[in-house]
Formats: sequence, structure tokens, C-alpha cells
Amino acid sequence: MTSRDAMRADEALPLDPRWPGLDDDSETTFLVDPKWPGLGSQPADKFFETNVMRAVATDLELYLGSMTGGANAEGYTTGSINSIRENCNLTEAQLGRWDAASALTQSVGSPGGKKQFEEAYGEFIAAYEAAIRAIREHAKVLDETERANEGR
Repeated sequence: MTSRDAMRADEALPLDPRWPGLDDDSETTFLVDPKWPGLGSQPADKFFETNVMRAVATDLELYLGSMTGGANAEGYTTGSINSIRENCNLTEAQLGRWDAASALTQSVGSPGGKKQFEEAYGEFIAAYEAAIRAIREHAKVLDETERANEGR
């Protein structure tokens, strides 16, 4: 549910009349769905599940191997960073001599182009690994906070 989903024209959120700006007869009012989690007397359900967060991190780790693994498998290139290192020195003879192929040769086929592509892919892998670590760390902090809040 988004905040827009919670807005309904027929139900206004009661506001403290002492708030500045509320006595100017403006048409502006806050409207909130009364079933919004946490607004009632009952506590809201948990909106995070650390076991699901950890499962997502594990799934992401499964794909990491294809990004960092060997360059070749079963006679084919793998698409990993090692494959880029070993297989991306493409020449004009391999790509062709027509205009678009020549332009591609100049960008990815040159040693500088290969290096830029390799660096970009390496940065993506580093960010991907950081995201996995962040998910795991966030789950850990949520678990620790929940234990502390519950006095365990």
C-alpha cells in the first residue's frame, strides 16, 4: 500500500487544531485510510521478515558465481569477468569492416575499450556483492533490535 492508496476523500485524519496553518480555512487536509497498519490500537504486523531477506541474499549469491567464475565452459565463453578478460580483445577482422562494426571495434575492441568494459563490469560485481552484504547486515540489525525490544 502506498500513501496515495491510503488517501480517501471521505475520511479525514484528525489534526491538532493548535497546529499552525490549520485555522486559515484552507481546503488542505490529510486523509488516511483508517486500516493503515499501526494507526489503530493494535500494533502493526512486522513489515520485514529477516529469514526472507537472508533467502534473497542467498539467491543473489547463487548468481554471483556466473559473474566471477571461469572464462570458458563446454567450449563457450561464460560471460564472467574472467571471460571478458580473456575473450574481449576483438579486432576489426572479427567484427567486420562496415561502419557500425568499425565503431564497435574502436570502443570495445581496443585495449582501452576492453579495459573500460572490464572496469565497469568489475564495479557492477563489487556493487552486487555490497548489496548482498547490506541485506545480510540489515537482517542482522533487525534481528538484534527485535531481540533488544523484546528484552531477550
